[in-house]
Amino acid sequence: MVCGIQINKQLFPLKLILFFWFGAAACLLPYMTIHMRQLGITVEETAIVYTVLPITQVIGPPIAGFIADKLGNYKIVLIVNLIITIITSVGIMFVPSSGDPDAPQSKTHSPLEAAKDQELSAPHQTYASHAFTFWLYFSIRIVFQITVGICFTLLDATTLVLCERHKSSFGKERFWAIFATGLFSPICGLLIDHLSAGKDEFSTNYSPSFHFFNVLVLLTSVTLMVMSVEVAPPPDNLMKNIRPLLRSANTWVLFIVIFILGTLWGFVESFLFWYLLDLNSPKYLLGLTLTTGAVIGLPFLLSSEWFVAKMGNVNLMILALVFYFIRFGGYSLIENPFWCIPFEAMEAFTYHLMWCAAATYAQKLDPEGLTATMVGVVGGLHYGVGRAAGSMIGGSLMAIFNARIAFRIMGYVAGVVAVVYSLIYYLYLRKEEKRVLNKKVVIKTDSENGVVMKEGADREMEKRETVMGSAGEPRVEVIGDDGEVLSTVTDPLTAVDGVKEDDNDVYLKPKERCDSDVSSVSVISATLSLSHPI
Repeated sequence: MVCGIQINKQLFPLKLILFFWFGAAACLLPYMTIHMRQLGITVEETAIVYTVLPITQVIGPPIAGFIADKLGNYKIVLIVNLIITIITSVGIMFVPSSGDPDAPQSKTHSPLEAAKDQELSAPHQTYASHAFTFWLYFSIRIVFQITVGICFTLLDATTLVLCERHKSSFGKERFWAIFATGLFSPICGLLIDHLSAGKDEFSTNYSPSFHFFNVLVLLTSVTLMVMSVEVAPPPDNLMKNIRPLLRSANTWVLFIVIFILGTLWGFVESFLFWYLLDLNSPKYLLGLTLTTGAVIGLPFLLSSEWFVAKMGNVNLMILALVFYFIRFGGYSLIENPFWCIPFEAMEAFTYHLMWCAAATYAQKLDPEGLTATMVGVVGGLHYGVGRAAGSMIGGSLMAIFNARIAFRIMGYVAGVVAVVYSLIYYLYLRKEEKRVLNKKVVIKTDSENGVVMKEGADREMEKRETVMGSAGEPRVEVIGDDGEVLSTVTDPLTAVDGVKEDDNDVYLKPKERCDSDVSSVSVISATLSLSHPI
């Protein structure tokens, strides 16, 4: 107990790891687009890079899973990938600049000479050839992005499993990740401004971002080495389970909407900093945009279940599209870069609440036993394919028109999709959704006692209370909104194996058959309020 706050000592290593890793990511990843600009990489080439990178990230987790299965140790695989991430980030830092691609310049094909010249701020600086810079950067960045993707995947899976095992909230553990994001990014921005004072755009010193990143990733590796932290495997191959998901119109529309939301997110993540630099933004302001999104989004993240229950999953996704419309329209109108802060605060709706609503909605619509697949596909559409499309489309619009017009067009797209999705849902899909949910079965497992509980999804939000039965055994009462006891069953955690209690389909099965269900049920457990959480 510290200052009245109870700390779960078993999850303390996880808190450190999340703090170090997400702090590292906040130091470097947001600045990589403008670092590419500093290297002389054009907006069209940046769009190509960000179109390819999310696709390459898809191959990382399966490769990591195959190697880890052969070694029998996911922790070693994660540590090795963290070390490779450090090595490739150092390589990216020393990629020589090719200078302003629109200005005549002297060329050198020596990367050592160009890297040395990059430290100088003299007006007659020499640069590497543009083609050499682009392909060297692109090659190293692909390896970097694959290893980063593996690290994020393994750490996300580990966080879910450990939270479930130690009865903690996923949001509480993610607090440390969000806190680190808001803390380190503006610090790096201030240091970049300080070290680059008096230099032109193509001589900006981004080394603080790389140094902070490497130190924090190293601390993540050391924490993993010296502390007992079990690293969970990534999800199994999703492709073989997709076919059963494509039998519902609701699922198809959800996939399309998530793809569009991912496209909008990919565009703003890839090119907002580029646009703010066009408005002569200081680097510390770029970091403050992340701090704003993190600080404003945190209370919404922690209370996301309340928002989903009160407003509904689809309404929150529609609201996210509306806020994208307002947010992008606002970006297209501002002249002072500091006016981006109010629009960055809208990330609470366009990202935090949207993703909570999308993930839980995917769980409601998935066929029985395919929760992990459904959530994985939705995540891939948003963070992978959608982001790639947003980078490609947004970068092309910026090249053809300009950043201001590009934001305006993407904002119009968000507004139109919000209206169309609202009409389709309320005129047709809502009835289909009710039919699916009435047939849906939600599964709750306990790997310790080997218990599985199945019940109709239309009762998943009902209140449950534990009472003492006539024989003194714990029992669970399912209570409706009017206070009527709908059913009473023996507490699943103490019931006898193989018993079917009543017509609410409460089944029990041995421990060895339950273990395989834990990963797919871990997310469901966050949306249920049983008297005995997993």
